[in-house]
Amino acid sequence: MSNIAMALDFASKEDAIQYCEKNEFSYEVIEPNERKIEPKTYAENFSWNKRTRITNK
Repeated sequence: MSNIAMALDFASKEDAIQYCEKNEFSYEVIEPNERKIEPKTYAENFSWNKRTRITNK
């Protein structure tokens, strides 16, 4: 079964681990990366401090 890729969805990480241990599957838990989202304003489109300034001509 090592050549078959599977992706299963579970309600929690503990449920997934319990399922794999019950069925004797080898598993790897991959935690999702948290992205830092910076709030932006409309005025930043016209900022002189940006690397890529868009002119409106």
